[in-house]
Amino acid sequence: IGTLSIGCFGQKSVEKDSIIREIERLQSELNIAREKLTEIERKELTENFKFLERLTIEKDEFTGTIKYYSSDFEHNLRSNKISLIIYERNKQFSLYMKISYSGKDYFGLEHAYLNSDGNSHMLYGLDSDFDCDGYGSWEWANKCLYESDIEFIRKLTDGSSSKIRIVGHQYYIDRSISQEEIKAMDEVLKAYDYLKSK
Repeated sequence: IGTLSIGCFGQKSVEKDSIIREIERLQSELNIAREKLTEIERKELTENFKFLERLTIEKDEFTGTIKYYSSDFEHNLRSNKISLIIYERNKQFSLYMKISYSGKDYFGLEHAYLNSDGNSHMLYGLDSDFDCDGYGSWEWANKCLYESDIEFIRKLTDGSSSKIRIVGHQYYIDRSISQEEIKAMDEVLKAYDYLKSK
């Protein structure tokens, strides 16, 4: 009986060692799988979402609002340009268009039209502001975009001919939208779609 008892304890010890080795093997495989998954995810992020690396990200520590915009496209207020900005707050994302005007005289920016390959879309309700000095006047507006606006801007970035008309108090100005502006807007649109899908 004594010999049999020793044999049983020995068998249990072998089984325990075997189980421990099996657990260690599974843990090792799991760690390898996790590393591969991370590598795949990192590769996917690098290949498919390179535009995220080209965005400037600013966080307002008081309101918690996070702003995303193109790093490659400089849009200062003393210019005639348009660009897109993403605002994030409480995991909710909004897309805005920044419109700016610069000239010798006060313009009175009221609204704007976008035109893509002959099709037009109006941007209503521009909340604009302005400043001036001895050299001229500059004005700007940030327009919160609705889904209909966003869908038209998608067409705009894919179109062969893209223009904008800004309308002031007494007259309007038409101009072509530059490829630099188109590229920057396309990058921000892709980032907006990606961030909303997370």
